[in-house]
Amino acid sequence: MRRRIRVDDARATTLRTATTVAFLGVAPMISLSRWRAKHLLGAWLAYWIVLLAVTASPALVAAFRAINSSAGHGKIDVSSDGGSLVAHITGDGVSWSGSTSLTSMALWIAGPPLLLWVVWLLTRRAPAPGSERYRVS
Repeated sequence: MRRRIRVDDARATTLRTATTVAFLGVAPMISLSRWRAKHLLGAWLAYWIVLLAVTASPALVAAFRAINSSAGHGKIDVSSDGGSLVAHITGDGVSWSGSTSLTSMALWIAGPPLLLWVVWLLTRRAPAPGSERYRVS
């Protein structure tokens, strides 16, 4: 049985959505199958910002303190050693050291966005027949 949608139902849906936005402060999420390229790029950008904030924030804070330490007392060393990226930061009362493999860094940067792109491609709807803008004859 098909249900007919009345105008009142559409208004109620709009009212529920507006209430949700007003109460929670966010718009409801759309399903992945309805995403466009701008949604995908926005998700990638948000992921990279969160990744940078979580993984590099201690190093950035230490680097900021070392740069702003008294003259000649801050030191930042970054090197590549045997497939690893190594960083040492020292300054006035600041000492930070970290390392990561280049492979894991590349996978953290590119892996989840590529996985999201593959899932997005698999969940997209096929275009309706005859909806193509340009046809090659």
